[in-house]
Amino acid sequence: MAIEVDWYDEDHDTILIEVKGVWTWEEMATALTRCNEMFDSVSYLVYTIFDFTNASRLPQGVLTNLRRLNRSVHPNSGAVMLVGLSAGYRLIMDVFARLYGKWINPHGTNVLNTRAQADAFLLKLRSERPKNSQ
Repeated sequence: MAIEVDWYDEDHDTILIEVKGVWTWEEMATALTRCNEMFDSVSYLVYTIFDFTNASRLPQGVLTNLRRLNRSVHPNSGAVMLVGLSAGYRLIMDVFARLYGKWINPHGTNVLNTRAQADAFLLKLRSERPKNSQ
């Protein structure tokens, strides 16, 4: 499968979605359904890392599918990190934001170049998290 979803850490406060090679919108929808199941299994905010470092080109129907997938946010979904976006991916994300407004996640969608940057950003988020929120 081109998209793998699992807990990023043993604390279960971050989900890692790794997108590898050629992928489809159906696979992404399945991955997001799995994320929602994981969000349902806890009672606190969970961060999400989408790692596109090893992904190939975007599937057809980008804007339509991004809009469809950006309609709702799980109540336990915290900040989102998009890692390893190519120039083409970044361009599409910018066009989407201009056409449809910001991403709906109230905790932010953050574009980072590497997993190391995501790890550093995650440490910052965790340090700012209220002590009783997990």
